[in-house]
Amino acid sequence: MAKSKASKEPPKTKDDEAPTEFEVTTPTGGETAEETTVTEVPQIIVETPVNLHLAKIVIERFGDEEQDPLFTGFRTVQYHGGHKYTGQFFEGKMSGEGEYTWAHGLKYKGDFKENVISGKGEFVWPDGSVYKGDVEDGFRHGKGTFFCATSPSIYCGDWVHGSRTGNGKIIYDKDGLSYYVGEWCNNKKCGQGFRQYPSGSTYQGCWLDNYRHGKGTMHWSGTGETYIGDWNMGVQHGEGTHIWLVDTNSQLPLRNEYQGQWVEGKRSGVGVFSYASGAKYEGEWANNAKHGYGKFFFKDGSVFSGNFENDSILGRPGSPDFGKMMRSAIATGRISSPLQNSTKVTPQRL
Repeated sequence: MAKSKASKEPPKTKDDEAPTEFEVTTPTGGETAEETTVTEVPQIIVETPVNLHLAKIVIERFGDEEQDPLFTGFRTVQYHGGHKYTGQFFEGKMSGEGEYTWAHGLKYKGDFKENVISGKGEFVWPDGSVYKGDVEDGFRHGKGTFFCATSPSIYCGDWVHGSRTGNGKIIYDKDGLSYYVGEWCNNKKCGQGFRQYPSGSTYQGCWLDNYRHGKGTMHWSGTGETYIGDWNMGVQHGEGTHIWLVDTNSQLPLRNEYQGQWVEGKRSGVGVFSYASGAKYEGEWANNAKHGYGKFFFKDGSVFSGNFENDSILGRPGSPDFGKMMRSAIATGRISSPLQNSTKVTPQRL
């Protein structure tokens, strides 16, 4: 069986330090849970048997019966190379129900049509993996269920010529808590789908080649974070809204919220960051920091307009007391402290 590449957990970033005199910092991250680094189980694809047109294998002997090229009925046949068939024949061809065993141990039991595996049946691989369902021209094709013997994985859904294509559900653990249900194409998540991770975190939206890609919503159960918007190859990219809950114990949960542009998992471009305290920043961003021209609205209604660099205010506005005002705003809570639990995001295959 082919194996998918295992993802490695990216290093977590150091907690943001408290803002200094001319800094108004914001959370650094997008995604923070292990969902960026979940390692999938190996792909549960086992190669389709060779020699689909079984009649091409030279017959070695017809059990104890006399060879008859147009035989009709039930018979056991040994084929050259150690293969074996036991079942129904019609005019010398395997037709009806039967069981075919390859020399290397793979077995098929089910329907045959003129020497071709077609209809409904069951494949059993030497490692114990099992497929039950529709077959056509020797392939898993139609509706079927695959039970993987080397991991607690089960896939139930559509198949096209041996690959998961269409709609289906794959369960990754024995308790059924980690799973994906949705659209597939050539054994990969592709289209609309819902993924629940071992932690209980979820993603609902578009997929491409096993990545979150397109429009989608991610919710992290551990931190209470939510992102709604555009994704590109597994990370926030485009337009989107990220919400960080600050206090869930109050009657109205307090939260920080960013609405705007993202580039490769970071706030970059133009966006609005609303603090739980009531303060707000509108303007330009780069690499998760206020960078460029922007406006900062304090809780008391005062406003600063000017340039920022790496989350720091460049220079001082006209008033010589502005630095004092900033220190006072931070000390008295007019500017709330940023969250301290975010990590950088790196593209990860799920």
